[in-house]
Amino acid sequence: MDRWLSRPIPEVIEALAVGVAEGQVALDERSMAIEREYRAAVEAGALPAGLEAPWFRFAAAEADLSVELSLHGREVYDDAGEVRAYRPIIAASPPGSRRSRETTINATSTVRVQIAPVPPGGER
Repeated sequence: MDRWLSRPIPEVIEALAVGVAEGQVALDERSMAIEREYRAAVEAGALPAGLEAPWFRFAAAEADLSVELSLHGREVYDDAGEVRAYRPIIAASPPGSRRSRETTINATSTVRVQIAPVPPGGER
């Protein structure tokens, strides 16, 4: 679990998407297995014809990510070596991490990702 405390957001979103896809495959495989069991039972006369296996799909999957955003300035020098401005630097880190405590301003942000099914055949 510790390896997920500090991950680039695209990696977390990809892991969520892959997990949903793998979960959907498992649901589909289970429904196909039930369908085969029904057919075998009908052929053996143990069940009446017309039964269908239930099919499921994920309605949606969400991930809420909390990160601490810190803001500090990096000095910008002119040709004479004088500090002329400060370039703002925004960094993201896990809440309560050492890096987040080393900065001057902290804010916590939540990133919400939702993955929802689309109809088959490109109907959108």
